[in-house]
Amino acid sequence: MKSRAFAWEDVILAVAALSWLAAGARMELFHYFVQAVMAVALIIGIRRGLSAALWRSAFVSVLVALVGFRHGLSARELTADFVSVAGCGLLAGFLGDGQRRAREALTESFRRTLEALSRALEARDPYTEGHSRRTALYADAIAEVLGLGRESRERLRWAALLHDLGKIGVPDALLHKNGGFTPEERVRMEAHPLIGAGIIEGLPFLKDAALMVRSHHERFDGAGRPDGLAGEAIPLETRVLTVADALDALTTDRPYRKATGWAESIRELEKESGMRFDPSVLATLKHLPLNGTMVGAGLPSTAYGIEISSPRGWK
Repeated sequence: MKSRAFAWEDVILAVAALSWLAAGARMELFHYFVQAVMAVALIIGIRRGLSAALWRSAFVSVLVALVGFRHGLSARELTADFVSVAGCGLLAGFLGDGQRRAREALTESFRRTLEALSRALEARDPYTEGHSRRTALYADAIAEVLGLGRESRERLRWAALLHDLGKIGVPDALLHKNGGFTPEERVRMEAHPLIGAGIIEGLPFLKDAALMVRSHHERFDGAGRPDGLAGEAIPLETRVLTVADALDALTTDRPYRKATGWAESIRELEKESGMRFDPSVLATLKHLPLNGTMVGAGLPSTAYGIEISSPRGWK
């Protein structure tokens, strides 16, 4: 995630500098001003890294030097204070950069682990190879049209990537069956959202994703499983996931049928508008930046500018 050029720490620096100048740049207040700058440099260094802390410290130092010399502050006093400010910036910056690198390494390890879980499921069922990744891409594209925020889209992408993880607990004979299911078999298959949610719900940073995994077979009319949620009682991200899951299922080959085209697939989904699917979510499909050549094509994880990043709460 790109950091903003200016943040609330800069507001504090500006207020401190303006307050000191408004007080006539009095030397008896100078050291209090320097202490405020040191505190902000520490915060900036830890939060935003070495370069951010140093260039802000340098900017404030030039300002103070110009005013300080005009008011008779000695070079020795100025140097001592500036060294203190720069020292705070350096120390905090090194700590901040180290923490950021550690977070990035942990995030990358986290991402690869969850993608490996998704591939492990796909290895059991070649007919669904790439399904979870395509579902994540479709879900993110829908969420963008709906105007969902960054954190919501991150949670949704992880839930989409992991939504069928519970099929690991479904026997191969049942997973690969071409015909219809007996009542007992259907119960086993319909348990996979609960199994998947149970696998990841113990991870605090995947708590929201686990709820979406649990509910991705709920229906808008309340006739779904496992909890019979209806309408807006189903979180919007989950309603998006349900549509994205069905969209990819229709546009890719399955053991029991061939893939349908993009326009035909949307028509099939619209037949269940208000029943299985949220009409407002279905309406976004006509606005997606997709075309027939992209459907079911094993899209890369960077399509539509998507970056698989850590979910909210992963520190």
